[in-house]
Amino acid sequence: MADPGSPLVSVLMPAYNHERFVREAIESAWKQSHANIELVVIDDGSSDGTFRILEELAAASPVPMQVRTQANQGIARTLNSLVADARGEWLAFLSSDDFYSPQFIERNLAAAATAGERGVVIHSDAWIVEASGRVTGRIGPLRSTSPARGDAFDLIATGKAHVVSAGIFLRRDLLLAAGGFDPTMVAEDLDLHLRLARRARFHYLDEPLFFSRHTPGSLGKRPWLWGDSIIRSLAKHEDILGSRLPALLSKSSENIAVACFEQGERRPGLHWARRALAYAPGLSAQSATAARLAVRSARATMRSLAVRLFGRERLVRVKRKLQRA
Repeated sequence: MADPGSPLVSVLMPAYNHERFVREAIESAWKQSHANIELVVIDDGSSDGTFRILEELAAASPVPMQVRTQANQGIARTLNSLVADARGEWLAFLSSDDFYSPQFIERNLAAAATAGERGVVIHSDAWIVEASGRVTGRIGPLRSTSPARGDAFDLIATGKAHVVSAGIFLRRDLLLAAGGFDPTMVAEDLDLHLRLARRARFHYLDEPLFFSRHTPGSLGKRPWLWGDSIIRSLAKHEDILGSRLPALLSKSSENIAVACFEQGERRPGLHWARRALAYAPGLSAQSATAARLAVRSARATMRSLAVRLFGRERLVRVKRKLQRA
């Protein structure tokens, strides 16, 4: 039974075509050691059995659970609707193909109490789980950047710090003060992180508190769809970034190009490579960008070929063995 004096946490889930995974996601919220929660779920026009499963789960839920469906609106609009429906002081987000560890909310609330600030964004490490259910490692040690901590705007904008987006935990009033999610963005993560970083500090929990699933075909694996969102997110902050902005736009475009090549998408990869060169400020920067693109794109193409030949999960297992050796 929930302690009436404990904070109400709203767990918000946008669900879309995840009939295979959504039950595990919802049940992980039910098993939280912090019991004073509500679940708010919107099915964003799924064409599979996701909504039917959600209705079944809502009827059996041991915690308050709102479920509704809508014509497809996209992730940002759906998230804004979830926030509007939420009653909790704190917000947690749960992707319909991910799932929580039992202490996810308890540990985040403890971190919030330790931070002692109203304006704090908490994020944590996560286990990586394949579509098959096999856990293949932690996100944190695989990142080439440090997790965002403290006043992190510059570090996030320049790509020197990362935020594990799916594990963000924050006060509802902070999210609303930052403007919520931009419905014009295909991918809303960087845009939100930068707006939050202008008014809040980041606190990182160096422990895996949820399971982030690698789902083939998800939006994150289609960089040609969300590339413009990255560019627009940075451009919004020209007042702070100033003369650094062109170089940041060039580097971001380069990263998007490489991500396209890694997914085996040559045409969008070339498109973003050209944009990286166009943004580069001056001949010297263009030459350096072209040289990096040649090397990085070749490596990405080889990785794409290896995945097609041997399968991602097999390659991940080999990589983990080599890392432990």
